[in-house]
Amino acid sequence: DARSVHDVMEARGWRPLEDDALAVVARGCIAGLAALHADRQLHRDVKPSNILLDWKWRVKLSDFGVSRAVDNTLGVAQTYVGTLAFMAPERIVGGDDACASDVGSVGLCFATCALGKIPLPQADGYWAVVRAICDGDPPQLDPKDGHDAQLCDATNACLRRDATSRPTAQQLLDHPFVRRGQSIYAAAATERDRRAAQTTQSSPGRFGFPVWHLADEDGSNEEKKAQDLEALARKATAWRRTRPSSSQSSSFRSSHGSRARSRPRGTSDSLRPTRP
Repeated sequence: DARSVHDVMEARGWRPLEDDALAVVARGCIAGLAALHADRQLHRDVKPSNILLDWKWRVKLSDFGVSRAVDNTLGVAQTYVGTLAFMAPERIVGGDDACASDVGSVGLCFATCALGKIPLPQADGYWAVVRAICDGDPPQLDPKDGHDAQLCDATNACLRRDATSRPTAQQLLDHPFVRRGQSIYAAAATERDRRAAQTTQSSPGRFGFPVWHLADEDGSNEEKKAQDLEALARKATAWRRTRPSSSQSSSFRSSHGSRARSRPRGTSDSLRPTRP
């Protein structure tokens, strides 16, 4: 219902995603990758536009058009496909695909959401991006810049250049930041159910405003948080557009069609033939 993480970021004007919201997204992404890797499958194209959200902020990985089964006990595949900006370095240089490559891609997704931009020199062209991924230092989040320390630790671990030193998706499920996302999601679901019991206004067809911030332990300033989150939800659904009804479209076509038939072929109103 909310489309993809890319759509939500675009609707927000690419403002950095709040830490609690990103924790909920991270929890869903890592759980999806863990299940995929446990089934010996690689996604190979993890990026914000392939991370889908519904109105309950449940996360689904999509677009398995370039996914592939792992062929051996080393957990690797040997083809070059995917989206350049979100590729791990070993994939760009023609190395074997492995589960760690998916982890590297999801780490760059987290960094993109936290920074509000892809941390690569895209404006400098294709080869500048290739050099940055292959030869430059991996993008890093720094708590000194105001980012959550747990988010920085999880993201930077995923973005390690050495693929063998990255944590697996299964290991990341136990990371404090991912566990935090699970706790927030569970608390939000409880709060959503409580509100649903009190009102009949929400429906599965609409993007319900996220309530993760209402799960703060201190319980302070809830009214202000609710207002902020309602504003966020309105922006997150700004992609919705009103379309003319079928009856309006039919009447438009019929009226313009009859007008067009009344004109001589190949003429316009200003160029009608006149009698001598």
